[in-house]
Amino acid sequence: MACGHDVEKRAAVALFAASWEGRMRTGPRGVRTVRFDARRDGDGWRLNGTEDVAVDGATLLLVGDPYSFPVDGFLDRLRRQAPGLTVIGGMASAARGPGGNHLVADASVVNHGAVGIVFPPGVPLRTYLAQGCRPIGEPLVVTASRGNLVEQIAGRPALDHLTDLIEGADHRDRMLMGLGLHLGLAAEESSEVLGAGDFLIRDVLGMQRASRSVAVGGEVPIGTTVQFHLRDPLTAEEQLAAALQGEAGGAGLVFCGEGRGEALFGTPHRDAELVHEHLRRSPTAGMFCSGEIGPSGSQSLLHTFASAVLVLD
Repeated sequence: MACGHDVEKRAAVALFAASWEGRMRTGPRGVRTVRFDARRDGDGWRLNGTEDVAVDGATLLLVGDPYSFPVDGFLDRLRRQAPGLTVIGGMASAARGPGGNHLVADASVVNHGAVGIVFPPGVPLRTYLAQGCRPIGEPLVVTASRGNLVEQIAGRPALDHLTDLIEGADHRDRMLMGLGLHLGLAAEESSEVLGAGDFLIRDVLGMQRASRSVAVGGEVPIGTTVQFHLRDPLTAEEQLAAALQGEAGGAGLVFCGEGRGEALFGTPHRDAELVHEHLRRSPTAGMFCSGEIGPSGSQSLLHTFASAVLVLD
């Protein structure tokens, strides 16, 4: 993805170069590249490198390998160590299996873990996150679940809630259901009003008719506020335009969900065009991701079907 154009389903390279004419300090106290490793440790992971970037007010640009890097756990640890650190980026989407992605940081090329750039506090930049899904029905609380299996919502079988939504949907929503159904998990449980963009989107993977439960692409603890969602090209465009509204312009790095693109919009280049236009046609570059990292409320979280944008002055 670069300057209003994108390439899908085939190999391509986007290059982005920047010069601040000596105004940007590099090194241990300035802008620097970083690498992160994750190793299996029993039933969990051992993460290396988080202490080096846990600085309140800093921004971490991160690109990770989805097969070898537990990004949810990584972000959770950083939230505890430095609540004021912003993380933005995405997970590589090219490889079909472990070891197929290649991540580059300075002179190092690795096929596991994650790489990134740390921008210290004070660097003139801004981060944006736009979802690509629209909520349907009402936000309700999960009252029974096991791992990624949602058994009951508001005391009723989860599949019964979903069936009611399908039967009551209008023609357009039923057409959108053909793109896939999703469950949104409230990003901020303390929010009194939840709307489009306030949820972490997870795929609905299937249903168990015997138990009337719904399987989703991630763990859903009891007590989580959830709402079913549809992928909607109009909502995706509106949210991205709204996120970048008023942006004065600057070079942009873009991380788009691989479920967007032509499959969602019906035409190529739509996300790339929107970002390029809202940044006053300044240089932009980016990639399609298998998970997008960006701000949601006061936290940096892993999203799907989203666009995360870093703007640099």
